[in-house]
Amino acid sequence: MYRNAGYAIILVTNTNPNVEPVSVSYSTGGGTAVAGTDYSAVNGTLTFTNGVVLEYFLVPILLNNSVQSNRSFNVTLYGPTPPACCTRQASRRKP
Repeated sequence: MYRNAGYAIILVTNTNPNVEPVSVSYSTGGGTAVAGTDYSAVNGTLTFTNGVVLEYFLVPILLNNSVQSNRSFNVTLYGPTPPACCTRQASRRKP
């Protein structure tokens, strides 16, 4: 059983906030981190209502008790409707 080591907070910016609504799908995977060992893979859809510029989702980071170098995972944004829209930024928050 893995213990929670915090979350990566993925911020997604709507670069066209005057279109209503805007949605974009997201998923995690790839990189040097291993899903299920280093983090919990997530996927879903964010919806921006008119005027909303920023939404976010969380990626759980898992504590696996082994000494490791820094690892990374990829975030993919896809299927924006309408084709607007979005950029991403990440930060890490400890519990």
